[in-house]
Amino acid sequence: MKSWRLFIAALLLCSMAACHQPGEPSPPPAIPSATEDATPSGLSPTPEPSPAPSPSPSPPAPPRETPAYAVVLPDGLPDRLAFDTDEVGSRYYEEASPTLRPRPDYGRLYPFVGAAAGDGWGSITHYLGLCTEEGQIVVDPVYTNVEIVEKDGKMMYALQRYIELEGDVTFAALDGSWAVTYQDSDRSFLRYEAGYYYYVANQEYISVYDGTGWGAIGYDGKLVYPCRERFPVQFSEGLAVVWSEDGERYSYVNIKGQTVIGPFEAPEPLDGDAQIWQYFWRSQHFNYGLARFQEDGLYGFIDKTGKVVIEPQFDFAAGFFGEYGVVGTYNNIAIDRKGNRLATAGKHIETVDETTFIIHGGVIGGLHHDRVLMNSAGEVLSTRVLTRQLDNGWMVGDYSDNPSRLEKDGEVIKLPYQIWHGLPEDRFVFYRYDDELEQSVQGIVDKTGAVLMEIRKGNVEVLPSGRIQTSRWERGVGYYGLWDVDYQPLLPTRYQFLTDYGDYFAARDGYFGGLLDKEGNWVVRRSLLDTLLD
Repeated sequence: MKSWRLFIAALLLCSMAACHQPGEPSPPPAIPSATEDATPSGLSPTPEPSPAPSPSPSPPAPPRETPAYAVVLPDGLPDRLAFDTDEVGSRYYEEASPTLRPRPDYGRLYPFVGAAAGDGWGSITHYLGLCTEEGQIVVDPVYTNVEIVEKDGKMMYALQRYIELEGDVTFAALDGSWAVTYQDSDRSFLRYEAGYYYYVANQEYISVYDGTGWGAIGYDGKLVYPCRERFPVQFSEGLAVVWSEDGERYSYVNIKGQTVIGPFEAPEPLDGDAQIWQYFWRSQHFNYGLARFQEDGLYGFIDKTGKVVIEPQFDFAAGFFGEYGVVGTYNNIAIDRKGNRLATAGKHIETVDETTFIIHGGVIGGLHHDRVLMNSAGEVLSTRVLTRQLDNGWMVGDYSDNPSRLEKDGEVIKLPYQIWHGLPEDRFVFYRYDDELEQSVQGIVDKTGAVLMEIRKGNVEVLPSGRIQTSRWERGVGYYGLWDVDYQPLLPTRYQFLTDYGDYFAARDGYFGGLLDKEGNWVVRRSLLDTLLD
């Protein structure tokens, strides 16, 4: 037995000796050089790219060490990167430019993708810079998000930086002629409408924080309310809620900072499961001329003069939507503007529009239905399962209904699809599953059933511009494309990042990012290798 073990050991030693060749290992294949744009850390630019070396016929190199938070390439760099080093664009400033320097002569500025980095969990953060229409880089890629905020015809950029738990937000003109920076901003507040709490994205003014307190600016960047409050200053219907230093009382002020109503006692948070209906319990904004208040643990409503129009009598109040409000711990009571109870539901009540709502699980007028549609006078309008009002005014049932039955102003149509969203001109986003192809299909259909566009194995989303963004996922990676407003393909579904900024699009295609025009040509094209692999 001992001799057998020695024999096996000798064979293993011989095998190891045959596999190991003495001498230095071959160097890894050279990575073609490329012009380095300034990254979020503010690196200075380097010279223009040099020609890529020819591939070496040497044996495969050992795997390169990959630092943490890097993208691991299984077999080294793709062959195409050995020659695909073309970069497009130039610099407005020779030195690194990590902030926007306001000037009147840039022309319109556009965001471009200039850097990307992983977080170690499979998520990629794309960093955006700003460039001119001619492709001159004005701001290096330092922003984690760039949005266009708009109200009443006024538009500006919100440029957000958020790195290692610190950041700021810069509001700037689209042409870069002015810019103001704050430590933080709050551009939305929680509001009750159509049966749900939702965020009002474009409120009357934008609340900003300068490090000492909260104030508000207009959509031209000008400060309209000084930064002095403890909490965000969010105006609704001309009035904003401001809180005392101890947070125990609040009042309503106008844009001049004058106290108009109050003070009132801060409402007490609900306990247990009821918190789901009262999260963000400081939401005291005016909605359709009325705002809730609390006294001795009960809720009532006041108007904009401070007059009590509905005495405190409810254990909870969500808010008013048109002619009626929803109250009760579980939003299960509908009331009119005088506080009269219109209906009580076993589950909860969802608003539909300003004059109708849906009762869930209730017994109304002797009718036993899981869901019934009622008006603000308490009259049953329909006992059909019509649970959603789409953005274009059509009523429809559950997302899973197929075929879907839709109603609007007495007109009834049926479509052989699941209807998800409503679009202008009586069009809809639909979904169906093709059994023959074994694929899901989404697209746009009009009310006659004519399919205007569809894609397979993907999703469609209508953007504020009216364009349709397509998306699909493969092996955990998302790919995006665009269709124009006339339902014609604009950009193929091949980009790992794609944001519509009007005439141009910030995009990432593999190991390159930049700015595309409508024809898919790069106005700015930068290598992302350094940031993806470092």
